[in-house]
Amino acid sequence: MSIRLLKHIRLLLTVALVAVVGMLHAQTSNSQFNRLFKKAFAQRYTKQGLQWGDSMLTMARQQRNRKEEVRAMIIPMHYYYLQKDDKKFDKWVATMQQTALKYNMQDYYYYALTNKIYYMVNARQFHEAVDYLREAQQYDKKTIQPYGIFLSYNMLGVIYHYQGDYPQALESFKASMDYAKKNLPKIVLESTYREMCACYRKTFEFEKLLNLTRQGLAVEKDEQTVSVLLVNKAYALFLLGKDMEFYVACNRLEKMPEDRFRKSIRVSNAVKTFKMIADGQYELAEKSIQALKDPEEREMAWWVYYKRTKQYDKANRTLRGIYIQQAKANMIDVESSMADINAQIDRTVLETSKRQAENENTRLALQHAQLQLDKASLELKRSRDEQEIAKTSEERNLLSYNYQSLLSRQLEDSLAHQRFRHDQQMQEMETQGTLLISTLAVFIIFVTLAVLYWRHNQRLSKRLRHANEHLQLTHGQLEKANDEAQKADQLKTIFVQNMSHEIRTPLNAIVGFSNVLTTMGDDISEEEKVDLSHRILENSEMLSTLVNDILDLTSIESGRYEMKMQPVKANTICREAMDAVRQRLTPGVKLEFKTSLTDDAIVVVDRLRTVQVLVNLLSNAVKNTTEGSITLNMQHISGSLRFVVTDTGVGVPPEKMDEIFERFKKLDAFKQGSGLGLYISRTIAEKMGGSVDIDRQYTSGARFVFTIPDRQA
Repeated sequence: MSIRLLKHIRLLLTVALVAVVGMLHAQTSNSQFNRLFKKAFAQRYTKQGLQWGDSMLTMARQQRNRKEEVRAMIIPMHYYYLQKDDKKFDKWVATMQQTALKYNMQDYYYYALTNKIYYMVNARQFHEAVDYLREAQQYDKKTIQPYGIFLSYNMLGVIYHYQGDYPQALESFKASMDYAKKNLPKIVLESTYREMCACYRKTFEFEKLLNLTRQGLAVEKDEQTVSVLLVNKAYALFLLGKDMEFYVACNRLEKMPEDRFRKSIRVSNAVKTFKMIADGQYELAEKSIQALKDPEEREMAWWVYYKRTKQYDKANRTLRGIYIQQAKANMIDVESSMADINAQIDRTVLETSKRQAENENTRLALQHAQLQLDKASLELKRSRDEQEIAKTSEERNLLSYNYQSLLSRQLEDSLAHQRFRHDQQMQEMETQGTLLISTLAVFIIFVTLAVLYWRHNQRLSKRLRHANEHLQLTHGQLEKANDEAQKADQLKTIFVQNMSHEIRTPLNAIVGFSNVLTTMGDDISEEEKVDLSHRILENSEMLSTLVNDILDLTSIESGRYEMKMQPVKANTICREAMDAVRQRLTPGVKLEFKTSLTDDAIVVVDRLRTVQVLVNLLSNAVKNTTEGSITLNMQHISGSLRFVVTDTGVGVPPEKMDEIFERFKKLDAFKQGSGLGLYISRTIAEKMGGSVDIDRQYTSGARFVFTIPDRQA
């Protein structure tokens, strides 16, 4: 049972090593894709970026990496977005959406949808954008996609915002926030807050803007969202004349990193300009206003500047210009909307005419179908009449058949009655003869049973005596077996206690380092990954050595192992054993080999077991030697091979020199090892007709002598 368990442990360790190597390969592949995507995304509006995106797409398809295949499509979509190439942009949007749905990657589907909406809105195709959004809503409702429903509200608000219908836009954004709080509690609402703040700024509703930012800051935890809300709060505070609170908000903004304001850079620059105006740095403020890139924010900043410097005429003219620009933008949107409405009316008239023609065709088809139905009814009636006639004829034939069957049954009953009377008479005669024979048989059986009963009692008495004697003998054997079972149970307990710690220590190390690789793979360097992999391999080899020792012990003690003598090169097996322990040497310790034989010298030994004993002796020397040297000396003396392992380590106390060759005995309980190495080594040496012993005269460390006969000699 224990052997099978240990084999399963070895199999699990092999699978774990394969899994770790697979994870390292996957992490390397993902890091290559990430580097290529970052490089292509940074240049996504150039032909070079487009080429890198194509390379990433080709590589992902070759490796069948679905996620990277869809992600690579972002690059050409952004490129044709900036180039305003409608056909190619629509092609890549459709390709990305179809592939994302095929691979069940909803996030990338909605990413493409969002870019499509923004593209149409920037082209002022508002009605087309609404129609496209409604088509997407059908998919969201059909498949019950909460994020899709939330995004539909949000994108509808974006369309109204760009169209200049700010109240309707705010209603859509509020609906998206309410839906998200009920159905998507963990979603980040940064973009929704940013759009709502922009609507309030353009409608001069600064009190509502301030209330929105305060409510958002009270509940939101996302850093990007907090930065958007805080910069808009400072904007509103300044325009409402609340300078003290404005300064507090500015101080808080100054403590935030600059990269937090990438998506709200226009408002952030305006707030910096407001801070200059509040500090009375008017010359710097004028330069800052002129540097503002957004015309709306620049005009708003001039209006605030003129108000603060009491240039009311200029302030009024600037404010009038802002209103005029908004009115012109709304007029353009209205004209565009009217053109869209007229085109839609024309399409509706054509569709109505088409439907009327289709309805007329449908009416004619229904009349034709009714005629066909009447014809089929007549044919069905005629078929039913023919079936009734056939049924009547069949019933008449059935009556005639039943009459003939009745006559036949009467004749059979008469014959059966006569046979019954004859059988009854024969049965009476047989009964009388059977009764006589039965009486005689009962008498004979009674006498036979009496004789058999007497003989059975004699045999049973004899068997009972033999059974009592056998029971007494078996009772003694059971008592002996019980004593042996108790001893075996004690040995098993000792074995489990010793092995549990030795197996758990390297196994915990393997599991711990593997968890570090899987959970922190992106946060640690390649050198640390290599180091952790080496540590996993070292502990795996340690655990494998322990399991091999236990299997060897079991095999040797059970007598199943047979020595396999074969000719080998003596120096080669020594170097093989030294190579097996070389990587575990403490830095600074020398490993030396001395031999009296040439490299071509051949000896006949069990190669595998000889190497095993040498590895055990050298491993003990490596564990107990922290400085100095370890020497393996081999000599061929009088037909025997004599291996001497000498170290300059801690040595073995004289009182422990016999004890260390017992099972599970270790000098230092805190050092790694099973305590089986020397026991197994001595057992193997004795099986090969040799011996393993310690040199009791050597005091500068420890010296073990391993002697086996050379079968060739």
